[in-house]
Amino acid sequence: MIIIASILALFPFLLLCLFTQPTLDDFGYALNLSDKSFIETQINIYMNWSSRYTATGLLILNPIQWDSWNGYKLISLGMIVLFVIATFYMFYKITTNNTITIILGCSFIFCYLFMIPEIVSSFYWLAGSATYHLANILLIFFVGLSISYYNQKSLLKILMLFLLVFLIIGCNEISMIYLDICIFIIFIYSYFKKKKLNSNWLILLVWAGFLTLLILLSPGNAKRSSSIIHHIPLLESFFMAIKKSIVIIFRYGIIVFIINLLVFYNCRNDLKKYSFSILNFPFYFYIIALFIFLFLGSFPSLVSIGSYPPQRTVNVIFLPVLVFSMIISYKIVVSTNLYNLKISPNKLSFILLFIIFSYSFIVGNKEFLSVHNNLYLAYYDLISGNAYKYNKEIEARYKKIEYSNNETIVLSPLNYRPRSIFISDLSPDQSFFYNQSMAKFFSKKTISILEK
Repeated sequence: MIIIASILALFPFLLLCLFTQPTLDDFGYALNLSDKSFIETQINIYMNWSSRYTATGLLILNPIQWDSWNGYKLISLGMIVLFVIATFYMFYKITTNNTITIILGCSFIFCYLFMIPEIVSSFYWLAGSATYHLANILLIFFVGLSISYYNQKSLLKILMLFLLVFLIIGCNEISMIYLDICIFIIFIYSYFKKKKLNSNWLILLVWAGFLTLLILLSPGNAKRSSSIIHHIPLLESFFMAIKKSIVIIFRYGIIVFIINLLVFYNCRNDLKKYSFSILNFPFYFYIIALFIFLFLGSFPSLVSIGSYPPQRTVNVIFLPVLVFSMIISYKIVVSTNLYNLKISPNKLSFILLFIIFSYSFIVGNKEFLSVHNNLYLAYYDLISGNAYKYNKEIEARYKKIEYSNNETIVLSPLNYRPRSIFISDLSPDQSFFYNQSMAKFFSKKTISILEK
């Protein structure tokens, strides 16, 4: 049932790639190579705006600058396909069993698609996916490759780990923190396991530390932070981060935990055969660890920009929610009396479907406690034709701009705004950064839309 559910979840998100369109920052970044080289652009951004060199590198190479609008859609498709590959790779390295890999991988994929806080930034908006979702993909690959290297060392694997560290730290600061913690844990675990320092993990830890300093000391980060007027006192930020962590657990963690618990219970006999020494701590230890990860994901935004992390950042914070929910489910299933409880697979399937459809019925096409129903929205936008009509409307807008001889372009507001792939429209205000970057992209003086 979880395999079927994951396939049915993947299907609409793959189709939506056909209809996504660039927006907001995409046009601005795509203009960089028109007057600077790739390296010059990266240095300029690092010195004046952001230290996220991996994300900005991908954004600078946006295919739309070569009039490849389909290339933009292919990147969205690649973000989904790479996520699926990374997930199955990681679980195969953990279990080395094809059947368990498929089941656990499908559970991971379904929960991610079903509950990810902002689906648009995950796949369909390059500025969001290159910064946050790509980091999630690379982190999953890193975990899988770390396990593979730990079991069978090779020069190629350690070089790939160094590359992954470089790429992940260049995506966003929250992923950087999570990666640093992971490397430190692996280094300490390796030391206590073998009673000696592992030079490769030590060098990897130093490499990660060097890159972390490169990010933290970026002049661009300092300039951007200094432009923020609202600052929250440190103690207040601390308690707000605790509050946000609790909210994230209740908002996204409960459904994910229940689904994973059902899946792990159904596989309990196979899972009982595994012995993961790193999972030998009591299950409440992992609950505390989860809370620490969530706190570390929420606190930096409150301190640096004076607000709760935006939903696209919560996409990264959601990853440990999903990972630790699986770890806690595993601990409960194999270490408690639940293991001996007899529940038929048919009843488990019924409970799983009941949870999915109940949640879909409650949330539907609206927001419920700031939670979206990603699956409902994806199917709704496809079946209603909103995604198709939005794509056609945007294409017609591009043609109107390109074929117009006027330097000043005034467009009609978009009629179709599919929530699964749409973020923002142009503004009636010509000075809005989206309007300005699109005008420059199409070599026009100004572009705006009519007031509604």
